[in-house]
Amino acid sequence: PPPKATPPPPVRPTVSYPTFGRPKFQMPAPVEMIPHRRPATKILKELEEEMERQRSQRPMPKGPLLDDKEKERFALMMRYRGKPPVATEKELEGCRMHRGQTQKRGGLQELQQMFDQVALEIEERRKFLEDLEARGVLKRETQHQVRCEIQQRVQDLAKLDQMISDYGIAKP
Repeated sequence: PPPKATPPPPVRPTVSYPTFGRPKFQMPAPVEMIPHRRPATKILKELEEEMERQRSQRPMPKGPLLDDKEKERFALMMRYRGKPPVATEKELEGCRMHRGQTQKRGGLQELQQMFDQVALEIEERRKFLEDLEARGVLKRETQHQVRCEIQQRVQDLAKLDQMISDYGIAKP
């Protein structure tokens, strides 16, 4: 058989085109620059440093955190699920009687002291008016204001006198 002729390989035409300078070294994406894993020793070291900072910042308590009274109150609150127990009627009545007795003992003396104090204030305001009038500098507005204050104090005296007489002892 005669040798077969093989066609010559096709010649590809070469086309020239401009090249735009591509960097030979391409920077990695910013996400790839973030370190994803840290060694365990580094993590433990950071935790120890954080704990040391927290320990140094926190002041130590000077006394017991809870005294006995507060502990009892807290235990009572926990026993009743956070709500204070409801007092019985008998306990409330005992408290009312006890409060009433203490008020009567100190109340009468207190009322008499208040009575004397208000009487003294009235006398001071009257002297003030007389002093301004004697110097000739008393203005109508000032006179009206001071007289209103005196009138209010007289009303307070009447109320106090009524309260004292309610206690059964009249003011001499």
